[in-house]
Amino acid sequence: MKVALVHDYLNEFGGAERVLEALCEIFPKAPIYTAFYKKGSPAHLRFKNKKIITSWAQNVPFFASYLHSPLRFLAPLVWNSFVHQSSTLRAQTPNGPAD
Repeated sequence: MKVALVHDYLNEFGGAERVLEALCEIFPKAPIYTAFYKKGSPAHLRFKNKKIITSWAQNVPFFASYLHSPLRFLAPLVWNSFVHQSSTLRAQTPNGPAD
């Protein structure tokens, strides 16, 4: 079974990232799909040995530092740019308030 772990973004290490870390222990070969990560951040340092697949937003200057909140309306474009068809199981860990 192919597993993909999906996380909003990796720029801090909090509760959602702890859940992701637990899923990484359960599925050690699963890649992490994320919109972007901030190099040198606590989360990046924690997951640096994992295969991290980022979206095109990773290459937008200042997106990870300043623009991800004001440009949140682009989230559907970011997530639709990923191809998950090869995964049998997708585990998603949202990084935000519960609805």
